Amino acid sequence: MRCPHCQTKLTRGTYRKKILFRCPECSGSFLTLSALRGLSGSRQFANAVWRNAQSAPHGHVLCPECGRAMRQVVLNAEKTPVIELDVCMRCQMVWFDPKELESSIPPEETVSRQELPAKARELLALHAVKKCSAPEAGSPFESGDYWKLLPALLGMPVEEDAPPLSQLPVVTWSLILICAAVHLPAAGDLKQVIGGYGFIPNQWLRLGGLTIITSMFLHGSWPHLIGNMYFLAVFGDNVENEFGRLKYIALILFCGLAAAAAHAVLDPRGDVPCVGASGFISGIIACYAVFFPMVKLGFLVRFLFWLRLPAWAAFLLWMVFQLVSASFVQSAAETAYFSHIGGAIAGAAVALVCRRTGKRQIPG
Repeated sequence: MRCPHCQTKLTRGTYRKKILFRCPECSGSFLTLSALRGLSGSRQFANAVWRNAQSAPHGHVLCPECGRAMRQVVLNAEKTPVIELDVCMRCQMVWFDPKELESSIPPEETVSRQELPAKARELLALHAVKKCSAPEAGSPFESGDYWKLLPALLGMPVEEDAPPLSQLPVVTWSLILICAAVHLPAAGDLKQVIGGYGFIPNQWLRLGGLTIITSMFLHGSWPHLIGNMYFLAVFGDNVENEFGRLKYIALILFCGLAAAAAHAVLDPRGDVPCVGASGFISGIIACYAVFFPMVKLGFLVRFLFWLRLPAWAAFLLWMVFQLVSASFVQSAAETAYFSHIGGAIAGAAVALVCRRTGKRQIPG
């Protein structure tokens, strides 16, 4: 990456223990929105930058990462100087001109321990030990979001620092309500309902081909439904916010059809009904990883420690798991791994095209 002003190659560095990229010539700084949240101590400053960027005009400064024009954000609060930042909506990164970062978020004050008496150094050491045993800074539990412990205990990812929304995720919420409403009456006789409205690859023309659609809203059990709806709620709102509602619906249908096609072509269980929203949700997860690659996702590993991964890394690990699992699919297996892979590939393809062309964020 090169400086958008002097074209000098950016060097990797740190500021208050957060990774950023600096220009050695003009001292400009380039960092992710996630790092900015960690720097500011609270999310208010970073969220204000992102909210203003939603409606800010494009400036003349090009993003060092993707080379496209960044949004020019002007911030002006009481008793603080005016700050003009450049935000890349595609890469989720912010450019600070020289001294802007330091004026916005002053460096931490450092105290030389050598100048302190022995008793003070002892107290500082005890404080450091307590800090190490406390929850990790920025974890969802430190801010009081203890409800997230439940999905973490169940092995599900916890979203820690996703960008704020500029509109209500109406489509995502509606999909969750529809799936729940469909499952309630079907739960009494799931075998018959799945047999009648599930997608069977060898009989894909049943009901005029509509089973491809109806199968997306059916689930084989309550845990199946709850798990899928959790993933849809976590990742769907931000993807809907990026696409806009109409394109988001089109994305869901496209990924759902791609998932059904992959299942029909690659899965050996041609006579077994397939149901679930996992196919199009896999496409949504892929879009999330492309649009928000640096957003942190938390995992509770074996109930022992908290692991934080950027969205792109978590998605790659998930894809590896799907590919490995799909290679061992037998006729008695319950999970349609090829459906997940097909939906994810379709979603990733759409997201990459949108990032390249910039054609997203259509209101509606």
